[in-house]
Amino acid sequence: MAGPRISGPPAPLFAATIFVSSFLIFLVQPLLSRTILPWHGGSPAVWTTALLFFQTTLFAGYAYAHLARRFLPGAWPFRLHAILVLAAAVALPIIPAETWQPRGGEDPTWLIVGMLAATVGAPFLLLAGTGPLLQSWFAAAHPGRSPFALFATSNTGSVLALAAYPLVVERLWGGERQAWLWSGGYVLLVALLAVLTILSGRREPAPPGQTATERSAERPTPGRRAFWLGWSLLGVVSFMAVTLQLTENIATLPLLWIVPLAAYLVSFIITFAGERFYSRRVLSPLTALALLVVWAVTPGQFVGLGLDLAFSAWAQIGLFGAGVLLVTTTCHGELFRLRPDAEYLTEFYLLVAAGGMAGGILVGAVAPAVLPAAGELHLALVAVPALFLATRLRETGRRLQSRGPRAGLAIGILFTVLMGILATRQAADLAGDALHTHRNFFGTISAHLLDGDTDRHRRLIMKHGATKHGAQYLKESYRPLPTTYYSPFTGVGLALTAYQELHGQDRGLKVGVVGLGVGTLAAYGRAGDTYRFYEINPAVQELATRTYGDPDLRFTYLADCQADWTVVTGDGRLQLARELASAPAGGTFDVLVLDAFTSGAIPVHLLTREAVQLYADHLRTDGVLAVHVSNKSIDLAPVIKRVADDRGFRCVQAVNERRDFTDAPGVDCDISNRSEWMILYRDEDFARELATLMRPLVREGELAVTRGENIPVLAGRVWTDDYSNLLGALR
Repeated sequence: MAGPRISGPPAPLFAATIFVSSFLIFLVQPLLSRTILPWHGGSPAVWTTALLFFQTTLFAGYAYAHLARRFLPGAWPFRLHAILVLAAAVALPIIPAETWQPRGGEDPTWLIVGMLAATVGAPFLLLAGTGPLLQSWFAAAHPGRSPFALFATSNTGSVLALAAYPLVVERLWGGERQAWLWSGGYVLLVALLAVLTILSGRREPAPPGQTATERSAERPTPGRRAFWLGWSLLGVVSFMAVTLQLTENIATLPLLWIVPLAAYLVSFIITFAGERFYSRRVLSPLTALALLVVWAVTPGQFVGLGLDLAFSAWAQIGLFGAGVLLVTTTCHGELFRLRPDAEYLTEFYLLVAAGGMAGGILVGAVAPAVLPAAGELHLALVAVPALFLATRLRETGRRLQSRGPRAGLAIGILFTVLMGILATRQAADLAGDALHTHRNFFGTISAHLLDGDTDRHRRLIMKHGATKHGAQYLKESYRPLPTTYYSPFTGVGLALTAYQELHGQDRGLKVGVVGLGVGTLAAYGRAGDTYRFYEINPAVQELATRTYGDPDLRFTYLADCQADWTVVTGDGRLQLARELASAPAGGTFDVLVLDAFTSGAIPVHLLTREAVQLYADHLRTDGVLAVHVSNKSIDLAPVIKRVADDRGFRCVQAVNERRDFTDAPGVDCDISNRSEWMILYRDEDFARELATLMRPLVREGELAVTRGENIPVLAGRVWTDDYSNLLGALR
């Protein structure tokens, strides 16, 4: 005999409560990640580490919901949940304590995890458990109605939260106000849960397994549960791996976090809205095409063929986003096909969350330790078709005697093998002939030996991801030459030379450099000068000073530097702020150089009004600020022009082309890569000296110079710590 049912709060109230809880879950993720991004140098790994925490806590919340529903009688799981959600409000407002800021040199992963746990851990866990519990409650209160539609409602709230953050929340409010806004939403959720609990009345839900429907439910097999885990894991790995590609090669901003995650959530909405919305016949070929497109857009795909194809920022965002949507729609469509009866609802969501947690751990913790650059993306490119093939094999079974199933499986096998070949070749091309590779929280750095046409052109190159970050010739007469983006014919080389010509005879120069690379700018240091490098990644300094087997096979810019030099480990902006706090008078540097890139991405927190004011405080009154703005995806010159005007600097843009060096006897080598620099100054004597040095290069067509008054200003407000307009700067 069936047990008593809940008196049934109205379905819209369930939907509203689940919507609010999901909205809060996905609003808090970019909110807190954006808040701490400047603490960790704008590294893309801030987001992947945050996702690791949130995916793990999501699993813990689902486990709590499953165990509460399984072991607590009647309506007690729901009553207890309402009480715990209210109690967790003591964590509000969710403002990270400054004690969680890094000091420099430590592993940021556990700092981020600890900060998130202390700041939002308990509320987030309970929010995560709200959806499964309320869907289970809904199934008991409204027998005969599918609770899976509420899962689509949940993901709708999630997608709207993700869209609202960059388009509304981030534009209108600063970090602290965002935290209070989220806290207000949490209070609303407490009120909705209270109303639900009151309206549930005195009647209890039926214990699990008591109704006729539940008694006839089919128990999921271990194999079916394994597929739940597998498809959920690959969905998370796919969107996280694509996110890492976007943020490493464009910029680490919430907008680029949100596009792949929103596509991932939209795929849940599509597939869990009902069986008619997922068609294998339509999605299978589209997903195969999407996997090929993702492979093609990933940097390095044609290196082995001698081609260098570059996609614009907009093309990367659009193609990667569409690829994630199609791939994860297949992942979640297969997941929905394997869904259980309502009796096993919380177990299903628990294992889906477990797969998501495993995917988060794989990308956020395991991959940086054991996989080469972009290895998790290559894993997804092969694993998705392989798991689809395994799913078809499980279903086909005895029907393999039929021509149709055999042909479909043969095509699936061939495509999986093709993706394995392409992914393996791409990974090998990206790794190249590296002498040394190191991957950590801040990305993948590697050292390569390039022989050139003759022995005299042999040189060491450092790469961060797929982007060159410095090079040095090994021939003794060439070794002292500053090369690539820092040669004497680039904006920074000309600025340092001009300042030396003006003031170098009177005093030793003090130069600060945010971003070490291989230490190329140390080549400008002379006896009596002081150079201070700020480098967030300890592995970069190790690479710039180590020997690669042969004692002559090493970067020597730092070792050969005639100036006194030091390297400060930690985010440049944080370290400069701490130094200014201990010496408030400022005026430390004659020249300050900003060259802190993560692969091809721009650390936006170094380009804001507050950041430039910090640099101004560190400079002498006649000091110079040189900012490296070379980027294929983002036009940063208007950004720097706007903030320079705001902070009282004048500026000039210097764009040099590739150049061979033949100015010294016996020296003939490639010395300059194309680069763009913005030179900010307040001293007109410096401006005249700089113009004198630039004039012959401009006349020869080797340098393009644009004075500040001719540089367009970026539309919108000046960039601040709480506001940046990436869309307006995309090329």
